[in-house]
Amino acid sequence: MTTYLYTAILFVLLFSAQAMATTKIVSLAPGVTEIVAALGMSDALVGVSNDCDYPADIVANRPKIGPFVSPNAELIANLSPTIVIGMGVNKSAELQTIENTGVQMLLLPAPETLPDLLTAITIIGNAIGKSREGKKLSDSMNLAIQRLRKTRPEYKFSVLAVIWNPPIIAAAGNTLIAHVIASAGALNTLEPGSVRYPKINRDTLVYRNPDVVLLLDPTLKEKVISDSAVTFSNAVLENRIINSIDSALIARPGPRIVEGITQLQNALREFTP
Repeated sequence: MTTYLYTAILFVLLFSAQAMATTKIVSLAPGVTEIVAALGMSDALVGVSNDCDYPADIVANRPKIGPFVSPNAELIANLSPTIVIGMGVNKSAELQTIENTGVQMLLLPAPETLPDLLTAITIIGNAIGKSREGKKLSDSMNLAIQRLRKTRPEYKFSVLAVIWNPPIIAAAGNTLIAHVIASAGALNTLEPGSVRYPKINRDTLVYRNPDVVLLLDPTLKEKVISDSAVTFSNAVLENRIINSIDSALIARPGPRIVEGITQLQNALREFTP
């Protein structure tokens, strides 16, 4: 049993029967905010993290409780939530203090696979009284992903997903990004490793020689293609650079990841020999 699945089962047992009609939700992560909104509970959101940016019309009118990496417990407490939900957020001593007052604290691990993400959606649905909607959203996303996998390009490119430069930091094979790449019909250039977003040197890329570079930050294009670690690669020599896809559609664990897979698949198809 994976760590994520084990944690998920615990959360289901703890929270599935506890959602209340007067639910007041504080979201600690952008993905959580998107999921809550997709489940029709936007009106229950009483606070969101500074990093939440979608749906724009909703987050613009919600109190901010600090950055994703370090939410402000005092601001959260002032909103009197009934449940605080995060993904990939560690439980600080301050958050523990809030939980000790009786507020439900649902802190899910960061999804590392698409099944993890679908499980997270189901759990959040259970926790906020939207079990049926959570299952329906999860099932519809799974069906859409399976359909996309059946329409993958015939040629399977290797894709280097660059998070940052310099130095070049890319997604390893045991990341949600790598699963998005696989669902779009390509191979993640880097294998799974103990570091999920490692720094990459020239020697690594000489061996891996990616066919395509996917930039999670489009402003990095000039820096990346001029970096000596990748200038020799098939991706740069053949000008197979993708920097037009919103990173939130590829790296953020939320409902829009299906659109990310679709856009990536379409971009890869344009490169197909």
